Amino acid sequence: MTTDTSSPASPAPEPRRKSPLRFVKAVVLLLLLLIIVGGVLLYMNLNRIVRKTVVSQSNAQLNVPTQLESADVSLFGGKVSLTNFDVGSPQGFNAPHMMSLGGISVGVKLNELRADPLRVSEINIKGPKLVIEMQGKEFNIKKFVDSLPQGEPTPPDQADKPPLKLIINDLKIEGAQVVFKPDLQAMSALPGIGKNLGGLKQEYVLTIPPLNMQNIGSGEGNQNGAAIKDIVTMIVQQLAARATQSEQLPPELRELLSLNVDQMTEMAKQKVASVAKEQLDKAKGEISKKIGGEAGKAIGDVLNNPDAAKDPGKAIEQGIGGLLGGKDKKNSAAPATKP
Repeated sequence: MTTDTSSPASPAPEPRRKSPLRFVKAVVLLLLLLIIVGGVLLYMNLNRIVRKTVVSQSNAQLNVPTQLESADVSLFGGKVSLTNFDVGSPQGFNAPHMMSLGGISVGVKLNELRADPLRVSEINIKGPKLVIEMQGKEFNIKKFVDSLPQGEPTPPDQADKPPLKLIINDLKIEGAQVVFKPDLQAMSALPGIGKNLGGLKQEYVLTIPPLNMQNIGSGEGNQNGAAIKDIVTMIVQQLAARATQSEQLPPELRELLSLNVDQMTEMAKQKVASVAKEQLDKAKGEISKKIGGEAGKAIGDVLNNPDAAKDPGKAIEQGIGGLLGGKDKKNSAAPATKP
């Protein structure tokens, strides 16, 4: 008899059950992937939305073309960076941009970007440049202010939204330049003035010391915020006011610029909200302190003339005549030396 020595067949292995823990890990990884992809898309769209909002609001509120190269929103750093924000020149002037704000760092929390008004801890502007251009008797900074729209305009594509407004705790400006371009040809055509223009240049580049402004949009208990129109007008006026104090500018042009900045300030106070008027008055007061002697009297006589508001061009002509012509009179009145 034959004995079967083969071992009995081993049972088939049971199928391995999936661990619940592995399933949870897969779900978590998928969610993380979705969050990362969603965050990237949100980040890219947020930059585009911020850039579009700034440009469209600026175009409507300033009534001149504006450009913004880029906007960069830090998702975790509480900061928005704007690069190369340019404000175009009013019609009739040659400079491509009246003002260029180089790098702008805005301290704001991400979850407050949709707040109204937008509360900003600080704004740092580095390397801005303001071009003050004279064409005939007109100055671009005065034409800019005169062309500002009344009220609070909104762009057509955002008509259902209120204009962007900000409350700024601290606004700092560093490394600023003002380029002043007097129209010497127009000045020389004025009677009795042309012979006094010798040695003046067609362009002056002025270095402006750091500026610091606080509590913009919240002055005197007002919590309504400042619109882009108010803020840009303030910056233009502040830089122009500091240019009138620059020793890099000849006294004749410095006093002429003072006359126009003073007139521009009065015009601006009719166009901007009350939240900006305090800063405008402060800069105007500083201009007045810097003007003395015969130059100050000449400007004062022009500003106190009731016809100045009716005909600003004539007022400028009187101011130039009083400043440059007066210098010639002083020389002619000098006593002759005895032989």
